[in-house]
Amino acid sequence: MLKEFSQLKVLVSNTTSIPHIDSTFAEKMDIKICALHDEPDFLDSITPTAEHSIGLLLSVWRKIPFSHLDVCSGNWNRRNWGAPKMLSKMTLGIVGFGRLGSKVAKIAIAMGMEVNFYDPYVDGSVKSLKQLASKSNVLSIHAASTPTNRGLVSKDILEALPEGAVVINTARGELLDTNALLKLLKSGHLAAAALDTIDGEYFPDFTNKLRDHPLIDYAKNHQNLLITPHIGGSTIDAWTATERFVIEKAAKALNLI
Repeated sequence: MLKEFSQLKVLVSNTTSIPHIDSTFAEKMDIKICALHDEPDFLDSITPTAEHSIGLLLSVWRKIPFSHLDVCSGNWNRRNWGAPKMLSKMTLGIVGFGRLGSKVAKIAIAMGMEVNFYDPYVDGSVKSLKQLASKSNVLSIHAASTPTNRGLVSKDILEALPEGAVVINTARGELLDTNALLKLLKSGHLAAAALDTIDGEYFPDFTNKLRDHPLIDYAKNHQNLLITPHIGGSTIDAWTATERFVIEKAAKALNLI
């Protein structure tokens, strides 16, 4: 696509990562990418994805959307909706302890959860991802997606989780082995999962195939898989702030301001 625009100087995207942009080719053609992946100081003030991660955990663990629908159908029976245990008695494992992972940790600790993390670039990390999984009732994914870590949370990692564990992914779908996830949800080894992103969502034909996606097909008839359409960062104030920031960044790159 980029080859079609010989005069292109700047690409603007108010995203915290750029898997949808061929950055190698852009650099070769001297095209400036004005996004948020290289703006850690600004991003520290953008919190909705961390908030959404906790919201997904609460929603799927306490079955909030499903109990709401049950009430709307005319039922009022709390006995049908008891979660197995309090989150304050559970351990959260965080994959990737950067900006978002550390924010999720603070919220979880305030809720009384024990928190561990795996991040080879941060002091205090457990020794391996498998070790983290083995001691986590909840595994929340916040690692950056790169060509080398696709499928990072693999079948082996998911199987290492204790029986009845929960998986949360608000990072990138490519990091998670969804085939293994589905099998473990069906077998009962995993109690639940909540996803804000699905592998392949940046492909041009993704939405046309969404109805037939195995994750969607399963979620239609089960109450232990919750999926949202990548709305982690979707608050109006965050949209406004990030869009303004990248537009100003582009204007500076073009010497307009």
